[in-house]
Amino acid sequence: MKQATITLCFLLAGIFAQTQQALQNYQAAIKTLETQAESKAKSDERGKALAKFFDSRIAEVSKEKAVLETVPYFRQLMDYDFLAAYKFLMRVNNQDDMTMFMNKYLSKDEQTLVKAMARHTTLYANTMNGPAYPSNVPPPGKGVKGNWQNSVNVTVSGLDEFNKGYSAYKAQKYAEAMHWFIKSAEKGNANGMESVGLLYLEGSGVEKSFTTALSWYQKALQANPKDQVYKDMVNQMSNGNAEFIDGSAFFRAGNYEKAKVFFLTAEQKGHLASSFSLGAIYYEIEKDYAKGKLQFQKAADKGYKEAKEALRIIEEDEKAEKVSKNLTSFKGTNGKYGFKDPKGEEIVSPKYHKVKDFSEGMAAVCIMEDGTEKWGYINESGKEITAFIYGDALPFSEGLAAARPLGKTWDAFYGFIDKTGKLVIPHLYPFVFDTNMSDGWMFMNGKAKVYKDKRIFYIDKTGKEVK
Repeated sequence: MKQATITLCFLLAGIFAQTQQALQNYQAAIKTLETQAESKAKSDERGKALAKFFDSRIAEVSKEKAVLETVPYFRQLMDYDFLAAYKFLMRVNNQDDMTMFMNKYLSKDEQTLVKAMARHTTLYANTMNGPAYPSNVPPPGKGVKGNWQNSVNVTVSGLDEFNKGYSAYKAQKYAEAMHWFIKSAEKGNANGMESVGLLYLEGSGVEKSFTTALSWYQKALQANPKDQVYKDMVNQMSNGNAEFIDGSAFFRAGNYEKAKVFFLTAEQKGHLASSFSLGAIYYEIEKDYAKGKLQFQKAADKGYKEAKEALRIIEEDEKAEKVSKNLTSFKGTNGKYGFKDPKGEEIVSPKYHKVKDFSEGMAAVCIMEDGTEKWGYINESGKEITAFIYGDALPFSEGLAAARPLGKTWDAFYGFIDKTGKLVIPHLYPFVFDTNMSDGWMFMNGKAKVYKDKRIFYIDKTGKEVK
């Protein structure tokens, strides 16, 4: 079996960085929703401030003059912050004054918007947490001259159910919230659809699923095509991104079969990171090297740089494996050890106190300092890959090697490092004195035999105990 391998840390550095970016995009979209809520609060304050100004001017000058002084500011609010203007109208001195402002200073279309807002507010005044903002008037922070198209005939059905769901959500009663959000969605309410998607994005009361969330955001966008947040969320999760995020989550949890299902679906949508991830599963997890290389090649042919890098590493590892089989140790005239090739040419000069055979292009070598043996690793060209920081260092297998830090044997335990010297599995395992030492500490088919807490058992390449 070929021993060349792509380490999991390389995979994580490649594909999961993209997962993190997708999650950051999602968080940015949620921040947009929060900003809208802040805009609504600011609109409320603007409305209060203008009403206070109007009332103070009436107390000091004639109503006619107070109106003339107030109208420019009111007109400004209507143009650029409809909600603020509406809040002002709700706080002016009396009903006659409000009617006067509407009839004298608003167009018919603007009067229609104010009346639509008033009907909505009156109809849902008794809901527990206040109604969702109506979709047939400019949203908070937007005015009649803002980036909003008038559509006064948009339905607002399903708001009762949405408000009940929102109340349950705030109380962290997620199952109840899901029930009411779905009821709202069934009545065509886009906010209800978006909220079902949000529960799946968060994993609130349900198993987190970006793929399911995407389907609900798509429904919300279809119901309300002008909503920019829905557009952003759909764009971020489309083209295989949602499946890639879900597949990555299953990969990290060790459920590779489910991960493959999502990666395959995403690959069919042209998602190259998912295509690469499939190659990593075939090659690194299933040890089907031929299939893994073909999968990497498929992604590389489409320009995916991580796949090209994977093929380069595989090629180097395979070359190193061939070379390492031919290098043999020798003892120099100085009493120290080095390595020669089959022709007898010196490849590594004799400078080590002790050496072990090459495996996967790496060899453990030892120096003596102040009476202490210190082990490290070199590659087939003699380059010292790690520092001499180990009390013992064992051969590489499937990309990992067991090494024990300097210290007394009984309190310095073995862990596993990769070919860069990075600690992949912590130093948790004492030395095993058993008759099967030949297969102890060596990875075979993704498993290594270890000893801990008076037990001999197997671990996988993440350190997880397996059978």
